[in-house]
Amino acid sequence: SDHPFLNFKSLVNNSGRPYYDVTAKGVTKAKALTEWSRTTKIPTERTIGFGDSINDLEFLQHCGFAVAMGNSDSEIKKIADRVIGSVTEKGLPNYVQSILEGSPL
Repeated sequence: SDHPFLNFKSLVNNSGRPYYDVTAKGVTKAKALTEWSRTTKIPTERTIGFGDSINDLEFLQHCGFAVAMGNSDSEIKKIADRVIGSVTEKGLPNYVQSILEGSPL
């Protein structure tokens, strides 16, 4: 149904279970990144974004470097610059640690 202030998207998670993504109208992760970039004067091309769900797609497309978790939706993996370990494998902290130790993105 149409709501004056909220968007409702029916999605399916990585396990195949349906859920709703509820956001304020006009508010997205991509718009938040754009505003953050404007405020900090750090171009979005110099950002790294991490995501695993289809609701991260637009956000990751706006990042300079997109990282998909191993448990990500296939659409996220397609657009990612790098696919790392899953959430249960501690993919994010392991990846960040490797970067801090000098590994390439």
